[in-house]
Amino acid sequence: MLSSIHDLKNLDELTEVEKKGGTVLNNRLEGELALSRSIGDINFKRYMNPDPEIIYYELKEGDEYLFLGTDGYWNVILHLT
Repeated sequence: MLSSIHDLKNLDELTEVEKKGGTVLNNRLEGELALSRSIGDINFKRYMNPDPEIIYYELKEGDEYLFLGTDGYWNVILHLT
């Protein structure tokens, strides 16, 4: 796994949301949104980080696949819900 999970179970993400005045209830921002980063959720914009996490990875011999997915996909695959 090359990047972090950007939800409110991640202590760094939770701390950042709370610093901006967001309230977290049941691991959801304002009891509704499970994400901690977004560019389109206008009702929660003031609490969220719009910056993407950028990872640089040099491909190595033997690397065959790169899997990209949304939070919903990874939550199901990794059983994070």
